[in-house]
Amino acid sequence: MAQWLNLPEHVLLHAFSYLDFTDKMAVMLVCKYWNFCIQSPLLWKHFSFELTRPERLEAHIKFLKQSIEYITSVNIHIVTELDANIENACLVMAELAINKCNLESFTLRCSGANIVWSPLFSKILCSLDNLLSSESTSKLKHFSCSEMKFPIGDGMLSKLARNHGELETVHIQTPSTSVTPSSVKILFQSCPKLMKLCASFTSMSEDALATLVEVNHRSLRKLSLTFGGGRGIRRRVSSSLWQRLAEHLPHLRVYLYFNFLSTRSDIESILQAGIPLAELTLNVLFEAHKEVSRIEANYSRTLKKFTITAPSSPELETALLSLVEKSKNIENLTCFCNLNPTFKEAALKMKPDLKCFVCVTEEFDQNFMHVMTGRTANLEKLKELGYF
Repeated sequence: MAQWLNLPEHVLLHAFSYLDFTDKMAVMLVCKYWNFCIQSPLLWKHFSFELTRPERLEAHIKFLKQSIEYITSVNIHIVTELDANIENACLVMAELAINKCNLESFTLRCSGANIVWSPLFSKILCSLDNLLSSESTSKLKHFSCSEMKFPIGDGMLSKLARNHGELETVHIQTPSTSVTPSSVKILFQSCPKLMKLCASFTSMSEDALATLVEVNHRSLRKLSLTFGGGRGIRRRVSSSLWQRLAEHLPHLRVYLYFNFLSTRSDIESILQAGIPLAELTLNVLFEAHKEVSRIEANYSRTLKKFTITAPSSPELETALLSLVEKSKNIENLTCFCNLNPTFKEAALKMKPDLKCFVCVTEEFDQNFMHVMTGRTANLEKLKELGYF
């Protein structure tokens, strides 16, 4: 123990910076010197609330109040099985709003049951709204609620944009969204330093993206968009506008994700020429060699990472090999398809430095076909009901 006691304070602080809240509590009980070190403001700039057990809230709140003037980053994780955890999240956000800290980063996420069905749903929305309206978030640069299972609406995003002009990162890629292009347009107009936006493609439009050029926005570097099919409105963004954006924002890179509800017409409408596409995930329920050929034709100069899950076919294998050959910058290829065992060897021969993963088992292919049959049946039913 004498050796540990002789360690300089800055060395201990560096080691303690890797500990979570529970471990920090344990470290405080080791000795007076460690107790003194663990209370350094440097260790409490980044605060994580793992609200999994209600009885831990008191200790969280105690250190929150002690360190409030130093806190710049807060991450709240709610396990939604217990209403008490949701109540506690509301209390934490209320403390942050009342005590006027200087938050630069705020993340809210949940796991477990869908919070929309909780009677406390409106309360947590109100608490979040109050926090975003307080002086505590006046210097906010990073906001994320991507792992929340409730939609962020136009009102909240518009308020976030208008009250926080220093925003650099906004992550609202929730499973469901009610954000429309009008509030995205306000975000682009109000936040000239915005570098990264993660959202749904249904929140984009020609008019919203054109705002980036109109207001001479020069900061955006990453635009990550998901498309989930279903009732989502498919707004087409023209090839000419994508080309204007690429010229106006030469460092912009686009990341697209299609889930299994995406149809051929969805993909054809969205994958326009001119998108500075860096990463693409394509999960489809149909044979997709034509889509892969389209990707090669439009994005072979910019594509770095491609992930595909689709029924296998010789045509798909040929199209994938052609994509690997023509894509100058591709670094990662992941295929959840029952391709020929020689496919990986052929791909690596073309691109020796390629990180390539291929699922080639018949068992996977049979399971996928089984899932596909069920999902396709659901899709047909949805079409009959007028969803597509």
